[in-house]
Amino acid sequence: MKGNVKIIIFIFLLGLLAFVPHLGDTHLFDWDEVNFGECAREMIESGDYTTVQIDFKPFWEKPPMFFWLQVLSMKVFGVNEFAARLPNAVAGALVLVILFLTGKKMIDEKFGIFYALSYFGAWLPFIYFKSGIIDPWFNLFIYLGIYFLMLLYIDKTGRTKNIILSALFISMAVLTKGPVGLLILGLTYLFVLLFYHGIKNIISFKEILLYGVLVIIFGGTWFLILVLQGKGDVIVDFIIYQIRLFSTQDAGHGGPFFYHFVVLLIGFFPFSLFAIKGVTKSIKKKLEGNQLIAYNWMMVLFWVVIILFSIVKTKIIHYSSMTYYPLAFFTALAFYKMTDEEYRNAKWYRIFTIVIAALWSIGIAMLPLVEKYKQELLPYIKDEFAKDALLSVSVNWGGFPYFLGAFLFLGIIVTMIFIRRKYLSFVLTVFLSAFVAGESVIYIVPRVEKYSQGSIIDFYESKQGKDVYVYPLGFKSYALLFYTRKPPYLKPLSAAEILRCGNDMKKDPHEKYIVIKAKSAEEVENRYKSILKKVYAKGGFVVYKVECGNK
Repeated sequence: MKGNVKIIIFIFLLGLLAFVPHLGDTHLFDWDEVNFGECAREMIESGDYTTVQIDFKPFWEKPPMFFWLQVLSMKVFGVNEFAARLPNAVAGALVLVILFLTGKKMIDEKFGIFYALSYFGAWLPFIYFKSGIIDPWFNLFIYLGIYFLMLLYIDKTGRTKNIILSALFISMAVLTKGPVGLLILGLTYLFVLLFYHGIKNIISFKEILLYGVLVIIFGGTWFLILVLQGKGDVIVDFIIYQIRLFSTQDAGHGGPFFYHFVVLLIGFFPFSLFAIKGVTKSIKKKLEGNQLIAYNWMMVLFWVVIILFSIVKTKIIHYSSMTYYPLAFFTALAFYKMTDEEYRNAKWYRIFTIVIAALWSIGIAMLPLVEKYKQELLPYIKDEFAKDALLSVSVNWGGFPYFLGAFLFLGIIVTMIFIRRKYLSFVLTVFLSAFVAGESVIYIVPRVEKYSQGSIIDFYESKQGKDVYVYPLGFKSYALLFYTRKPPYLKPLSAAEILRCGNDMKKDPHEKYIVIKAKSAEEVENRYKSILKKVYAKGGFVVYKVECGNK
């Protein structure tokens, strides 16, 4: 037991050491990160912790659980990027511990270590734990909900406890992002029964009833509070939004059916191909008992998530992030079950891992060339906003990306080819990948952010502490709310309302600014030239001060 405690402490501290540093180095990114940070800020500003708000109006797209975590963080560390991202860094450390413990329960302690490190060393999971998006906590709650349901078929004791824990965690998933968490669990359980356990082995009617009642109690409390407060319309809008998200392409985020397959192949680097190795017949035939049960559940979970979000019209990278759990499981299984000889013979997987590493390495190493050859790149860039941002912003890349790209590529070659021992190769690959991912977040992401939004956020921050209206025209943004720290007593307005310059606008003493993407600026300026004064232009954005009194 003492050995387990030491391992748990080590894994947790490893997670904190990897995920906490440099959380506040980069501005929150529009839309999701800054959207969620703003929701938490407005809870604090308004003192209303039951209603999720944006621009101090009800925001029906998300339940409040994640924002409560951000609020707690902001209460301690202030309203800033570090506080907005800290909950996910803590989630990352917890996930590593939970994967160790659940992996130990499903197979044994050594597998649990493989499981935790497989998740830790993959790029997208690592980067998400240093972000301020909802999915890390949402996925963790779903995983625990499914895990405790799976225990009913692994451990015949403690059935009621496992039912309660599964219902509790899946309810927390619903309160974090919505009913899709319950949908993923329900579909996973249904197909596990159909393909593996048989429908006759479904949990009893009393257990189903208990589960349903608990989900209603745990997961429905927030919805009930809204009803009692007379805010039932927020629930209706929330349900309509969930339906629309599945049936239509949202926010311009479309893509082909195979979108998430490509994302996972490249984004779960360096272990995506070894995860494929983990589902081959040569590995599966070595499984028995609880190992096979866990394998079957993880297989169904993977396919439920990947098919579900391939069908959904909206395609965003993190929608398939729940698959990181089964992918890490299969990766761990491949290394756990392979002998050194089988690892040495797994040439196909190692060679293609090197190919993916080469793609990542080239992409990283070429970043400084973007600044050096921006004029030559312009004919190949179709988006006018991207052209404006590239031309008007200068970024000092230095030579570090060259080193980082070469280090990654050469390191992967060494671990995949020249190191013939499975365990040593696995450990070196994990920490090589984690190091490069961490350095990318520290060094590369802030520089990329300067091109995409850094310059306009500089303007927003210059208006903090001032009672001013700043609104976007022709595009959607939450950054101006968070970075101007818009107070609740300034009524929500649209850019169009400000530009009308009605009597109420003329009488309003507050300064008013319109933010426009540069490609549309000339047209807007010509149309409203009598009331607009250009005050800022950089990074593909133009800001006009609206002077209604001059109309």
